[in-house]
Amino acid sequence: MAPATVNVLAYRDSQRAVFAEFYRAEVKPLVRFVMKIGASEHEAADAAQTALTQAWTHWYALKQPRAWIRTVATREFWRLRQDPETPHAAIPDRAELLSPETIVVISERTKAALAMLHRLPPLQRAVLAWSADGFSNAEIAQRTGCRTEVAVRKNLQRARANLRALLAEGEGQNS
Repeated sequence: MAPATVNVLAYRDSQRAVFAEFYRAEVKPLVRFVMKIGASEHEAADAAQTALTQAWTHWYALKQPRAWIRTVATREFWRLRQDPETPHAAIPDRAELLSPETIVVISERTKAALAMLHRLPPLQRAVLAWSADGFSNAEIAQRTGCRTEVAVRKNLQRARANLRALLAEGEGQNS
C-alpha cells in the first residue's frame, strides 16, 4: 500500500473515532433537546438519529457540530410533524433497534416539566432549549431566526414568566 493511502486510511479511522465519541456524548442531550421543543420520545429519537446520520456525512466540513445537529434535528422534527404520512402513535421497539427508552430515561418529574414546556409558544420553547444546552444569545439568534440577541433575551424572559405562571397555576390546582 502506498504511504499516501495509509495516511488517508489512518486519518479516516481517526475521524471515525472522533465522530463516535461525539455521537456518544451528544445523542442523549440531542434527544432531550428535541423533546424540549415539543417532540415525543419517538419523534425526538427519529429526529436525533437523522441529524447524527447527516452529521457523519458532513463531518469533515462541520465547524460547529453541536449547533449544527440541533438545527438539523429541529428541522427534521418539524418536517415529521408536517408530513401526514408519518405515524405519530408510539411504534413498538424491537430489542435490536435504538430505542428512545435506551437513549433517555424520563422521570415523572421530567415528564411534568416537558408537558409544561409544551404549553409554551414554539419560539419560546426553542430559545429555552438552546439556552439550556449552553448556547449564547448570539448563537441562539442565529440558529432560531430571532433577529437579534435582544429578541432572544425577550423570548427567554417571556418563557420564564410563562413557566412561572404555569407553575403557580399548577400549585393553585393542587391546593
